[in-house]
Amino acid sequence: MLVPLGGHREFVAAHGLMNDALAEALGLGEWVDPTGPEYDPRAVRLALRSLHAAAERSRKRATVPERLRANTARLRHDLRIGHARADHPAELGAADAGRHDEPVGRQPVRRGADSPD
Repeated sequence: MLVPLGGHREFVAAHGLMNDALAEALGLGEWVDPTGPEYDPRAVRLALRSLHAAAERSRKRATVPERLRANTARLRHDLRIGHARADHPAELGAADAGRHDEPVGRQPVRRGADSPD
């Protein structure tokens, strides 16, 4: 996550790595070792990107729990994701218009004719 989110820009500073323990854990220990090669931020970034690419290639596909998969499908259906109508809120239709202003997971309060204002 360090590389895709851009955190490596702060981690790999001009004169050294910002966290020696993290460098060791990531496999960049040679760059914090006083007997290691002379520090070169470009070489460190290259090594970090290489380690990231190798980790991405070797990772296993994550399995999504069934409940999360079902909830996501329901949300996608409710929001009409993937349908042309959902491209703009004005295109959702009058029947759906009120649903998008209500808090998620809560039912709106319905006041009957005999309830106080």
